[in-house]
Amino acid sequence: MKLSNSELVTGCVKNSRMHQKALYDKFSTTMYSILFRMFNDREHANDVLQDAFITIFQTIADLNDPERLAGWIRTIVVRTAIRKMRERSKITFTDASEINDETLPDFNFTAIQLDEAIRSLPKGNRLVFMLIEIEGYKHKEVAEILNISEGTSKSQLNYAKKLLRKSLNEYTSEYATKK
Repeated sequence: MKLSNSELVTGCVKNSRMHQKALYDKFSTTMYSILFRMFNDREHANDVLQDAFITIFQTIADLNDPERLAGWIRTIVVRTAIRKMRERSKITFTDASEINDETLPDFNFTAIQLDEAIRSLPKGNRLVFMLIEIEGYKHKEVAEILNISEGTSKSQLNYAKKLLRKSLNEYTSEYATKK
């Protein structure tokens, strides 16, 4: 039986274990994927996912519009992840000024290669890249979430893209030598 967002929210507000499980089953895979890319660590991504869902279940009564459920959950997951990163270690940003601004080579990358390249980014650059390019946040929102300036958000996104180009160019070089 497929439940609507409204039914899921209503059931979770009433602490129905069936509705909570259905909500978790509906969103956990997507949220885990976001967390794994952010942390590059399966165990830590799972821990944060569990913490985020505890918060979700505790605060779901505050959700005014059940049609905004997916975005509301994503926001809680991302904010939980950033809070955990801050608790664990300082988020540092990389100065990639030494990296040439190369264009992407004429090569078809697999999703796995692109995912590996993203996960290889330093934590701060990866966070900014994920939040802006994958999650669709604006620089102003990222600046508020990470407690940095908009300029830092923009420069870190630029550095992340440069690092990705470099990493993807290395894949191209490896591919060319294997041919």
